[in-house]
Amino acid sequence: MTYQPWYTGQTAPLLQISLNLDSKPDDITGLVAGNFAMVIRNTNTNTDTAGTGTFAIVSNYPAVVTYGFSSGDVTTAGTYSLIIKATFGVGIKPYDPIPFTLTAI
Repeated sequence: MTYQPWYTGQTAPLLQISLNLDSKPDDITGLVAGNFAMVIRNTNTNTDTAGTGTFAIVSNYPAVVTYGFSSGDVTTAGTYSLIIKATFGVGIKPYDPIPFTLTAI
């Protein structure tokens, strides 16, 4: 997933994200969009913010989702890792982080 440049305040287009564990695709059969959460980690300060955008499932296997940023997700320029977590019946599974840069307009 590479969407560069991405600017502060930009909420479109949707990000299409392959969900991988150790660089291998996962199977999310049985999950719904509400099972996913976005963590936006500022890699300069190592602080996490909960994303408030919207998920949709594109494919169960290989696992692919879309994420639409909310305006609150894209307010501060910086270097980030996007970390998606899925809640399964047996617990929470975090996926491989995705590098992401948000550029000031």
